[in-house]
Amino acid sequence: MKTMKKNSQAVRKSNYFSYLCKTKQCYDEKKEVEKEIRKEVGKWFMDIAKYVATATLISTFLGGFNNKWMLYCSGFTLVSSFFFLGVRFLNTKNK
Repeated sequence: MKTMKKNSQAVRKSNYFSYLCKTKQCYDEKKEVEKEIRKEVGKWFMDIAKYVATATLISTFLGGFNNKWMLYCSGFTLVSSFFFLGVRFLNTKNK
């Protein structure tokens, strides 16, 4: 009877340790998935910054705007903000 209890406790302990290992592995996988998602979002923000810069330059060359400086300022503000967000999301060394 005593051997049965020891065996069942040994099985329970081994299941518990394997459960902990699987849980840690899943946590590590989730962390990696979050890093990949952050990288993709960062790349997306960088692409948006490039598109806004291209649209600003093309519209100033082809459009007949009286206040080109206003278009340049708003384009520069949008490009710099999207670029900053992209860099923030791509920088995952600290997290």
